[in-house]
Amino acid sequence: MFAGKFFKNHELKTLKEDARKFQAHGQYAKAAENYIRIASAYLEEYPLIYATHCHEAFRQWLKAKNSEKALEQARAVLHNLDDTGWLKQDMEEVLDLKLTSDEFKDTDFESEASTFAGELNKKLEEFGLML
Repeated sequence: MFAGKFFKNHELKTLKEDARKFQAHGQYAKAAENYIRIASAYLEEYPLIYATHCHEAFRQWLKAKNSEKALEQARAVLHNLDDTGWLKQDMEEVLDLKLTSDEFKDTDFESEASTFAGELNKKLEEFGLML
């Protein structure tokens, strides 16, 4: 078990280092792909860490001008936080998702911003909340 955990930690460290290198060299799509792989390691046990890395992948996709992949990552965070109950219990996470919509707007992806904001609001309405 220890060897498996060490390997996983070493692999995650390498993925993070590579992601930072890709970012530094303007290879945003490759950085995003690394962050997605990192996020997947946390999916089952650590939903907030998963969300953090998905959000970083989202930002990298925006820099790569790939709004479709960015929207995919934003939705992954939304669904994960909903499935794990964090969306209903933590307004900070809700506000982070609202910022995601704003980040779409900041990069001139108005359609995606509107789409994601609508999906977020629809989900929040289920809990009697709205932005």
